[in-house]
Amino acid sequence: MPTRQGWTVLAGALAAIVIGRVFGIVELFVIGAGMAIAVGVALAVVRLHRPDLAITRWAHPSVLTVGDTGRVDLLIENRAAIRSPRVDLTEPVGASNTAHMTIAPLRAGDQVTAGYRVPALRRGVLTVGPAELERHDLLGLASARHLAVGAAELTVAPQTFELPMPALGHGVLGRHLLALSQRVGPGEFHSLRDYVEGDEPRTIHWRASARSEELKVRQHEAQGVRRCIVVLDRDGDAYPAPTTDADADVFERAITA
Repeated sequence: MPTRQGWTVLAGALAAIVIGRVFGIVELFVIGAGMAIAVGVALAVVRLHRPDLAITRWAHPSVLTVGDTGRVDLLIENRAAIRSPRVDLTEPVGASNTAHMTIAPLRAGDQVTAGYRVPALRRGVLTVGPAELERHDLLGLASARHLAVGAAELTVAPQTFELPMPALGHGVLGRHLLALSQRVGPGEFHSLRDYVEGDEPRTIHWRASARSEELKVRQHEAQGVRRCIVVLDRDGDAYPAPTTDADADVFERAITA
């Protein structure tokens, strides 16, 4: 189809033809007709001489981690029996980025490689492509686009951090584990204390409770944490709504931490 420059030339050609016809200015009529013919020839060139380029794409590594930078390599081969024209290759990378490159004319059977870097900014599936080739005529009056290779998907895994084991009595989790360890073991028996809401019924010392007006439970010696299992709630609605920019994505922070 005509480019912006091509449409401008067509508009000028139409105006020249009309004015030349109305006022009998043969030279202006001829100029307008020549401009229109130039656009028509440009359209014929870009449509009839389409590049026959085969493109193979490799993405590595196939699985990225947030913060890493991957790479996409392209092998471009001219399968036509004649020299390929100069073309522009455009390939979307994700939802907001696009890779642009210009492929110089290739002789029949020639190959060339090209590539670009892919930053992994957010976990999920990163779609690369589809790639399109765009051919322009020498005067930039017309262009033609066609699909070169379909889309591919790259997996971006969340960034991982090594977390230290929680220390008993320190922090919210540490205090909870300390209370839990004293209630249900597995340490040695330490002493008896009054029952409080939340104690396991199996820790009640029935003989001591029978001699007292209150229920008594066994309290154990606290031992260090030997094993800790972190369970992630995948229901995004279970997380609090963000109130500040720092808490804009609580669910993402839960995954990476």
